[in-house]
Amino acid sequence: MQRGIVVCPSYTLDGHTVRLTCDVPPQDLRRYLLYWDRLAYAYPNGFGAPNLDALHDLRFLKDEGLLTLRDVRVTAADIELPSPVAIPNLAGHPGPLFETAIPTADNPSGVRALGIPIEVWRDLNYWAPIRAAVDLQASEGTVWSVGQSGTRFVLPQRRGPMVGLLEASICAALPVPDETTSLEDILEFRTKRTPELLRLRRALDTLRDSALQADDLQRGIARSRDEISLALSDIHRALNESGLGTFFSTLRLYLDLSDNKVMTTILGMLGAQGIGLPLEIGAAAALGLNTVLTFAARTASPPPPLAQHLSDYRYLYEVAKHWPSIIKRARLELF
Repeated sequence: MQRGIVVCPSYTLDGHTVRLTCDVPPQDLRRYLLYWDRLAYAYPNGFGAPNLDALHDLRFLKDEGLLTLRDVRVTAADIELPSPVAIPNLAGHPGPLFETAIPTADNPSGVRALGIPIEVWRDLNYWAPIRAAVDLQASEGTVWSVGQSGTRFVLPQRRGPMVGLLEASICAALPVPDETTSLEDILEFRTKRTPELLRLRRALDTLRDSALQADDLQRGIARSRDEISLALSDIHRALNESGLGTFFSTLRLYLDLSDNKVMTTILGMLGAQGIGLPLEIGAAAALGLNTVLTFAARTASPPPPLAQHLSDYRYLYEVAKHWPSIIKRARLELF
């Protein structure tokens, strides 16, 4: 079965200024294209569509049938606002760009951007890819995930119950093509090296299954560690043989473990020191990076549509870009 990922415009709020970058960063786009089969770009209520005439990489993927654009209607009920707020369709919005209104519980500043409370914009942009993933999951034979890039992991402010998450972190070992690599070269690599890429996908699924089954955890986790190690080594070797430029990333996988006994058992068995991955990756050693598999416990309140439709695929990957003396972080959430 194919895997797809839904991405959205990047959002920042600086004082009373809302910024939406209607593009996908080159390094993120190449990571998505290598490890997922298809992409969807979702934007809320008619606002944030990419200009494909100027964004040649996105135009190329759309022409190849690998990218779809989704204009998603997000309502106040989706965001769970404490008081009613009208969220208009933003395409061709006739009103002022910014205006000041009476402060409310969900808009303490009283500032509105394009008629929407400025504090609502983050959740508006967050919900668009979630809705798109749910719709795509229901209509196509592809497992769809939700992607997020930025300097920190963003969840909407919800009042729902918290669930336990087990964080499995594979440090400094995920090879990713650098931003100078052409999309055509990545597609050619995907075609020639499908077995290596599928092996990593199966290894991560095995890690998830080993944690959830909770029987003979130590043997299951050890087997998953070995499979992940071999899969990563295969991909790195294949990228080297193809001559594609790469960097190393840290990958974090969040597993939904509501059974606290299971989580406690895993953490007690493995400890915070982690397990070494016997990776034969010379470049990682040259950078002085330790490749290990570590575990930690987290909590989160997942949005209802995810719990209902996508609960089997509640993952989070954090990607840290490693160069000598430089570390840049980008977080990617997968459900």
